[in-house]
Amino acid sequence: MPAKATSAMKAAALGAPPLPGIPQNPQNPQNELEQKSPNPKKEACRVWMSEKGCSRGDQCYYGHASLDPQSDRCFNCSAVGHS
Repeated sequence: MPAKATSAMKAAALGAPPLPGIPQNPQNPQNELEQKSPNPKKEACRVWMSEKGCSRGDQCYYGHASLDPQSDRCFNCSAVGHS
């Protein structure tokens, strides 16, 4: 039994240009979205592991190192005093 064709596949077969924001690879759409990331996490965040931590948390453009559960720091922002 053949697999169902997605709308992107049908559009490609008709020669229509791909729609922006729609993944063109139905087998692995997450991989295509990761490649288009505007700011890949290359350098370390300057405020991560500081007293106040990173106010952007998981939305930060910079890399955050993993935390040890015994470090008494917040896993989202790395601040001391809450978790």
